Amino acid sequence: MAASSGYSKVTRSFACRPLATWIIANLGQNPLGVQAMMASSTRICWPLHSDAPKPRGRVCSNADKAAAPSDKLVLLHAVSRETVCRAGGHTCDQASLLAWRCSDSALYLLTPLRSASLHKCARSMVLLGACSGTLLVDQCSDCVVVAACRRLCVSRSVRCTLHVMTPNQPVIGPGCESLLLAPHHASFPQLGRCLRLCKLNKSLAPGVYNRPHLLTGAAVDGHSVTAASIWRPMHPADFFPMSVPFQFSESEDSEITCLELPPEYEEAVQVSDGPMHPGKMLVRG
Repeated sequence: MAASSGYSKVTRSFACRPLATWIIANLGQNPLGVQAMMASSTRICWPLHSDAPKPRGRVCSNADKAAAPSDKLVLLHAVSRETVCRAGGHTCDQASLLAWRCSDSALYLLTPLRSASLHKCARSMVLLGACSGTLLVDQCSDCVVVAACRRLCVSRSVRCTLHVMTPNQPVIGPGCESLLLAPHHASFPQLGRCLRLCKLNKSLAPGVYNRPHLLTGAAVDGHSVTAASIWRPMHPADFFPMSVPFQFSESEDSEITCLELPPEYEEAVQVSDGPMHPGKMLVRG
């Protein structure tokens, strides 16, 4: 090894060229990386509801390879016209999530995560328990994302609705257009546990979701860019609470946890839950 790597016992140093050649020859693929998971990992046996004739999506994890907690990864690749739901478990708890090229799907991962990345997803709804790190939304279109996270970064995404609770200013990078920012509006039994494990204080809600930091330049492709064309807050009249349409086991918390809403959104929810207008009753009847 010493001879092939260019190590000299006299000078106790390496020769640059032999060392570079030895490193290139002995480098291997990360066994816990995304490419290795795509090639060799077995699919997770989660029950999936699919409207497609034959589901093509891959849901896999490297937790079965005794990965360190910091290396644990859950991959959802090319999930199309499917519903995926998971509430806790060794595979997902404190793992990093990568949803890649998912479309026309509903993804419910009600578990504490280290980080989450949504890449090239389209026309999908993603509900996450909580992220102790960064939630990245990149090259997504027409998606609805609901999560409590440490920080939110969005880039090259269009027509996405982001319901988030974050203690830090969201970062919006270049290529974004028609983003809709709103407070976290989901409620489910595991939310309190997810916030505790991710060390996100419930009292910080609703957070600073509506104060994003824009990293875009003065112009994109020769056209001027304004903050109004990049993002806007959701109008309270368009806001509604979200409930998870699944039944939880009796061993899980029976108390539904929800986060505090800004006053204008709380008032809008109370108005919508109030007595129905006679005109609406006539239409509904």
